[in-house]
Amino acid sequence: MIKWNIKNDTIEIIASEKLTEKDYDEVLPVIDNLLELHDWPKFLIKLDHFEGWEGSAIWKDLRFGLKHRREFGPMAMVGDDITQKWMTQFSDIFIPSDIRYFDVTEEQQAREWLAAQKSESASINPNRTVVGQ
Repeated sequence: MIKWNIKNDTIEIIASEKLTEKDYDEVLPVIDNLLELHDWPKFLIKLDHFEGWEGSAIWKDLRFGLKHRREFGPMAMVGDDITQKWMTQFSDIFIPSDIRYFDVTEEQQAREWLAAQKSESASINPNRTVVGQ
C-alpha cells in the first residue's frame, strides 16, 4: 500500500506491506504531476512494515525512476531494516540526487535534513502546465 501527502515542493510517501502494480498506477501520476510543477521536488519516503514489491510493481518503479532520475530532488528514506538501508545505497547508483537513509528512530532528523536541502526551484515552475486543469 502507498499513501502520500504533498506540501509545496515535497512529497511524503508511506510504503507499507507489499507494493502492487495498482499502488503504482495510483501514485505515479501524482509524482509525475509534482515533477511538472516543481523542479527537483523533495521526497520523504517512509518504509512502514515494508514487504517489497510484486514483480510487475518493481518494474513500474524502475522504469519510472530511470525515466525521471535527473528530475528528482533530495530524498530521505526512513526505515527499520538493514536491507532498506542497502536498497537506499543501491538506488544512489541510478539516481543522481542526494539520497540518505535514516533509521525509523531518526525520522525527525530526516525531516530536518530534507527541509535544509535547497530545491532547484522552491516555487512552482511557471513554464509548466498543471495536469488536470
